[in-house]
Amino acid sequence: MKSVTQVPERNPTMAHRTRLTITLASAAAAVTLLVSSAQAGQDESRQPPAAQQDQQQTQTARGTLQDVDVEAKALTVKPADGAEVTIMYTDQTSVTGARGGVSGLGTVRGREVVVQFMMKDADRVATSIEIQPEQ
Repeated sequence: MKSVTQVPERNPTMAHRTRLTITLASAAAAVTLLVSSAQAGQDESRQPPAAQQDQQQTQTARGTLQDVDVEAKALTVKPADGAEVTIMYTDQTSVTGARGGVSGLGTVRGREVVVQFMMKDADRVATSIEIQPEQ
């Protein structure tokens, strides 16, 4: 005689619970993935665009100091091979070679200068101005 092994009947409620658990776990994983992706996108949007990063790099202008507008805190430099460039300055701008620092810029028109500046919006803002010795 053959022995017959009985297979226990599946409980329909238990099978339903298992499918429900798998479905909920999958949904939770999908939501977690979406939230992580959204946060990563926000982190990237907080970083400055490449154009802004480029503006933060120091640039140099060399030429003859043509004009100083003390009221507007602006100076005009004429490079040897180009058009005049207007550069703003602040009280924090480092000035060497002129007596009185920033306030002495008006006394050195016509002298050669080397100006280190950064772009701030559409303006060039000097970080340092070096007045070259008279020759």
